[in-house]
Order: sequence, then C-alpha cells, then structure tokens
Amino acid sequence: MKHANEIFPAALAELLAIGEKARQQRETRAKERDTRNADDRETIRVKRKEKRVRQMTLPLITKG
Repeated sequence: MKHANEIFPAALAELLAIGEKARQQRETRAKERDTRNADDRETIRVKRKEKRVRQMTLPLITKG
C-alpha cells in the first residue's frame, strides 16, 4: 500500500494540471465569444447605417 507522502504530491500535481487546462479552455471560449460579439456588433452597425441611407434616399426618389 502506498504511503500518503507518495500519493498526495502526485494527486496535487494532477489537480493543478486539470485546473490549468480548464482555465485555458475558459479563456479560449471567452476570446471566441468576444470575437463573435464584435462581429455581430459590426454587422448591426452596418445594417443600421444602410437602413438610414435607404430612409433618406427613398423620399428623394419618390418625390422626383
């Protein structure tokens, strides 16, 4: 039977490795989410601008 002095350091190292891997995965997901959000915001901004341009030009076309 192994002594606690042999088991504990190995178990602690394994737990630290699992925690580090989980942290890296969370950071990666957060970066991907930020990128998607930035793309979505830019798309919304462009659509709003296009809508404003259409609203401004339509009255000019129909009156002419």
